Amino acid sequence: MKIAIAQLNYHVGNIEANTAKIAEAIARSSKSGADITLFSELSVCGWPPFDMLYRKEFIDNCMKAANTIAGHCGQHIAFVGLPWRAAGNE
Repeated sequence: MKIAIAQLNYHVGNIEANTAKIAEAIARSSKSGADITLFSELSVCGWPPFDMLYRKEFIDNCMKAANTIAGHCGQHIAFVGLPWRAAGNE
């Protein structure tokens, strides 16, 4: 089993660009033979998100991005960081 670590330059609040960077890193590490790619804490939304975490649509967009990223994985495993709303807190 090969594990890749993706050290990327994320942009706070730019979920779309961060998601694209993550998808590209998954493709590169998968192509290089890695089975798993690890990303940093809050890689989807960028660090530090501060008060954006209080905005429902921000969390919703992060959660949608996680589904987009999962679609790029196939048999590859990716560990990404993002804020998530607990069940019952919709």
